[in-house]
Amino acid sequence: MSQIQDVPSWAKGAIFYQLFVDRFNKGESHPNNLVLGRNYRNWGDEVNWHRDVHGNFHNNDYFCGDLDGIREKIPYFKSLGVQVLYLSPINFSGYRYERYASTNHMIIDPDVGTFEDLDNLHQTALANDMHIILDIAFNHCNVDNLIYKDACENVNSQYHDWFKRDKNGSICFWYGFRDMPEFNQFNEGYQNYVYGPNGVIELYSKYVDGFRLDLAENLEPFFIEGIKNKANEKTPHLIVGEYWRNVEKDVIGNGLDSPTCYPLTNAILKFLSFNEMDTLERVMHELVSIYPQNTVDSLLVSLDTHDIIRAITILGKSHYMRHGYMDIWKVDEYPSPWHRDGLFYTDEFRQFEYNHDGLSDVEYARGCNLLKIGAIIQYFYLGSPCIYYGTEAGLYGWKDPFNRKCYPWGHEDMNLLNYFKGLGQFRNKFHSTNANPNVVYFDRDIFSFTRKNNENAVFVAVNRSTNERTIAIPEEFSNGERFELNVSDHNKLMPFGGLIILNSR
Repeated sequence: MSQIQDVPSWAKGAIFYQLFVDRFNKGESHPNNLVLGRNYRNWGDEVNWHRDVHGNFHNNDYFCGDLDGIREKIPYFKSLGVQVLYLSPINFSGYRYERYASTNHMIIDPDVGTFEDLDNLHQTALANDMHIILDIAFNHCNVDNLIYKDACENVNSQYHDWFKRDKNGSICFWYGFRDMPEFNQFNEGYQNYVYGPNGVIELYSKYVDGFRLDLAENLEPFFIEGIKNKANEKTPHLIVGEYWRNVEKDVIGNGLDSPTCYPLTNAILKFLSFNEMDTLERVMHELVSIYPQNTVDSLLVSLDTHDIIRAITILGKSHYMRHGYMDIWKVDEYPSPWHRDGLFYTDEFRQFEYNHDGLSDVEYARGCNLLKIGAIIQYFYLGSPCIYYGTEAGLYGWKDPFNRKCYPWGHEDMNLLNYFKGLGQFRNKFHSTNANPNVVYFDRDIFSFTRKNNENAVFVAVNRSTNERTIAIPEEFSNGERFELNVSDHNKLMPFGGLIILNSR
């Protein structure tokens, strides 16, 4: 077992920005590398939500965002205070724009760019005090991957045991999706392919500062540890894992630096939507108690991602969302209007999403007002805040594919965007390492807390209601640098108000 290593200091409390490469920005000199069979779209067109000619829902829907397009927007990221760019997979995947099922891990998709483009992006990011982590999927691949094809077609294939097989010897598919065969992580050949000499991790480690492991919950602890050891051979890399619940202790530190923190995402959204205050405080105490401080300081805290409903839609249309024990965004899980006779009617659900994708003026205003408050909690409560591309500019939408629209360049909500710019710049003044929250006060509408360490201290309060509320500010924060959202008379939070006071020591 490897020695537990510290999390890279640049990741602790940094503002992350998650972007879908295909949907963020198309570079001015985008190469004309059209791949035969792909469905190419014009930027900003309606996303495809129908079945294909074979009756399947497929992600063959390309808008051609690329690495150069990301590099061109470095000044935009700086204006938001972003310090880490979190890229969706860029490896070649035949007919899946999101590239979570790889055709060839060793090749960058031609519509994304080249290794030279990746190097240019990385060097430009570093020159601007930013780092890059890359999302990558090792649980499964695509059926058009030559490794899989050889394993199926050649009885003597060296790749025969690279895939999980059932008791009948048939290859297993992730979640039953017949285009995603699952890898066998216990196979030494596959281990070497991923984290051996000249493997996938060694190839990309030269160009990025860390990895986000897709479906990390499905990866064996030793497998994650192997990835981390290889990535860290020359320079420290950040290893983030996709987890929907809390992580096993034997994974943290030895392999994983930080998980995606969906329990806190859910708690923040439920407080904003349904006044569920107890969950917000309880989850914080759980996270602080079960994780080492390195992990607490670098928890990836999002308000929305590519796998859940956009935050503005959740908050603006809260009457559709889940109460109680279920995660707020699980509108399509049993029981639901689309579950009948033991079946889930996918076409009906997607039609519902399409019909209700837009927000009324009232819904949008409520969504944005609550989003601003939620971002204050997200940025200052725990860990590292992560913006999902476009939410800061007013993007909304239900689940995949409606939460994966193109970034609306030239059509941003400037009020919302300027708010996120101001909040991000203020967050970067706060040094959050080793500063766990202490809840000062809460009720159904007000939530306030402090965080302190040897460098500085911060007091945060928000009002999620439509009523003015007077808050008690601790004496030590009677003076300090303030960030205000709908505040009057020093300590009165107007409807949808928030206050942050920062003291340096």
